Amino acid sequence: MHDEHTKIFAKLQGKVSRRTLLKGVGLGGAAAALANFGGWAQAQEGSSLATTGGTFRMMVGDIGVTAVNAARLQLPSSSFGIGAPEGGPDEVLTSVNLPTGTIPSVATPVLFEVGGNLVLLDTGTGAPNVTLMSGLASLGVMPEDIDTVIISHWHGDHTGGLSFDGELAFPNANVMISETEYAFIQDGGDTTAQARSKLAPADDAGVLMQYTDGDELFPGITAVAAPGHTPGHFVFDIQSGGQRLWHLVDTANHQVIALRHPEWGFGFDGDVEQATATRRMLLGTAADEQIMIMAYHFPFAGTGYVARNGEDGFSFTPSL
Repeated sequence: MHDEHTKIFAKLQGKVSRRTLLKGVGLGGAAAALANFGGWAQAQEGSSLATTGGTFRMMVGDIGVTAVNAARLQLPSSSFGIGAPEGGPDEVLTSVNLPTGTIPSVATPVLFEVGGNLVLLDTGTGAPNVTLMSGLASLGVMPEDIDTVIISHWHGDHTGGLSFDGELAFPNANVMISETEYAFIQDGGDTTAQARSKLAPADDAGVLMQYTDGDELFPGITAVAAPGHTPGHFVFDIQSGGQRLWHLVDTANHQVIALRHPEWGFGFDGDVEQATATRRMLLGTAADEQIMIMAYHFPFAGTGYVARNGEDGFSFTPSL
């Protein structure tokens, strides 16, 4: 399995510029103001909480995969078009009869049931965390039942629900993060301060573990490096019983814009050029091999299939 991943994703392993990752791209002052994605999301959720906390469960062979609708977000449409002509994202939205100007989004952690373990992929914004916890509770899962939390990358909408006031939200869980991302967080200064504080309780308790490209974290769940959005951004290849699902996390952050124009960057991409290369490679392979995908910010539950559309674009068809 490791050889397959090495072959498919070898082109994605270029070095990422720390200076580029820390300065943000395309949004100018807005990028700096929104660097703490978790805090920004908290201000935006408001009355939308009643619409979150839902779940969707599917099986990939013997692995249970449950999406948890943990937060609703709002983003300016311009943030989906770094490098696009002015107004380009809104033109794409208009062409498919979607509202322009402000784009609604979701945050969708995933619970894996694998080999007798309950494994949570990412933790939402943590603002407030009741939506994630209520979704898990609807499955009969309490915080203390979680065996492992996998962090895909450092952004606040993925690490925000990991800990509060120095206490782990999932007290019996190991926490896993990539070696690359962990090193970047430690060296990130003010930019990654929130992520450091969220991870610190796991580090202090000795339950923080690190993974690298090609590691099989649990039977049938393999971590695959997908840099660009952040230097240690990872996606996950889930295979069991002849079935397969790719969780692309934040490789693509809008189900229409990012696929029709994979060359356009996202406002929270640390390295737009690298993120674009990653996006094209993953979407192209998913389309050509007809692999079901899941994406963290696509409309709930984020599952479906990718097809090639035109010379350099793609389209997404949800499975629900």
